[in-house]
This record gives sequence, C-alpha cells and structure tokens, in this order.
Amino acid sequence: MRPSVTEVPASTVPAAEPAQPPVSAAAPLDAPQPIAPHEATTGPPPADTVQVQISRFSPRTLRAGRNVTMRLEGSGLASVNAVVVSVGGTPDPRFRVGALTHSGDGSIEFNLNVARGVPLGSYALVLQGANLRAAPVILEVSL
Repeated sequence: MRPSVTEVPASTVPAAEPAQPPVSAAAPLDAPQPIAPHEATTGPPPADTVQVQISRFSPRTLRAGRNVTMRLEGSGLASVNAVVVSVGGTPDPRFRVGALTHSGDGSIEFNLNVARGVPLGSYALVLQGANLRAAPVILEVSL
C-alpha cells in the first residue's frame, strides 16, 4: 500500500511579478533616437526670434580719440538692449557705448567713444538682446 500523500495548502504570499527590464535596456544604444524640436541644430530660427534689419546707420567712419552719436535705422531695433564693438569676436574695451535711446522699433541712438590710439581698420558693431538675430554693422576707424 502506498502511503497517502497529503496536499500542502497553497501559499498565501502572492507570486512575484516578472522583473521589468532596466530602462537602459528598453532600447538598444545604437538605435536611432528622435531629436526633440528644440534640440535641432539646423534650420530656421525659432518663431520667437527677433530678426533685426539695419537699413541705414551713421556715421560710417569714426576717428580715434573722438566721441560720436551713432544712429541706426531699420526694423526690430526695439529688442536691442546692448551694443558692443568687437574685434575678432571679442568685445573691444577701447570703444565705450553710452545709454541706448530707442525711437519705436525703427531707430536707435547712442554715444560711442573711440579711445585715442585705436588702430585704423574695420570693427564690428554687435547688437545684443534676448532672442535677437542681427548681422554685425561694420564700422571703419579712419583718419
């Protein structure tokens, strides 16, 4: 005769759920990842970028050791909050820019002091502001 087998009661501990793969394993590293629109490195500027266009400016020629009142005319100038003169992409401390005076969106004026001894040549007048895109204005220091 066989010994009787007694049934063991089922455990009251719930069964473990199957393990989820780690987040890094969800997609292979070599799989192409989508680029979010704000991460794109090429293409047109975002819609909120202000495009500044300069149609006229004066004076075009500066002299070392002189102070002039610069006037720029165009569109998008209300967004300009600073102006610097640079050489080689670096602000040049020999050019001092005074307070900016806006006349609506179409013009801006400021005093520009050119230090003595500034070499003859071309210098970039760079307009700055939040979300601003503007080509530099090329100024000449001459005799």
